[in-house]
Amino acid sequence: MTVITSARSTFGSSESPHSRLLAAEEALKAEQVRHTRTKRALDDALAAIKALETKYAHAELAHTEAIAQEQSARAQAETTLKQREVQLEELAERVRQLEAQAASRPSETERAAGPTARVTRRSKAGPTIVEAEPVKWWLPSSRSAKRGR
Repeated sequence: MTVITSARSTFGSSESPHSRLLAAEEALKAEQVRHTRTKRALDDALAAIKALETKYAHAELAHTEAIAQEQSARAQAETTLKQREVQLEELAERVRQLEAQAASRPSETERAAGPTARVTRRSKAGPTIVEAEPVKWWLPSSRSAKRGR
């Protein structure tokens, strides 16, 4: 409620009450505009904060899942590594056993020299080696000569 009086103020102001009222109303409108802008800025800031909190929560979940997957993969890799180490030890033991068996058996040359070796006889003429004639690639073939006729 606004009350307008015609009485002059005691301060000796030369302004009329009507002009002071208009000035006060303009100041009020300006203040209301600033309040609206500030409220809108506050709402925007709160919405941005909410969006960032949501993004942060999603990133934290993704990080937690990535760590869990990495730990699972690492455990699986360690299990596989242990299995391969056991297999490697088994293969090394098998190689040692085979080497020991090979050392205890006579070698091929010793067996060949033994009494059970076969003797193969060769003919007196010796091996017959047949060499093919070299191909004279620069001369025309008999096929190309027949085609030309």
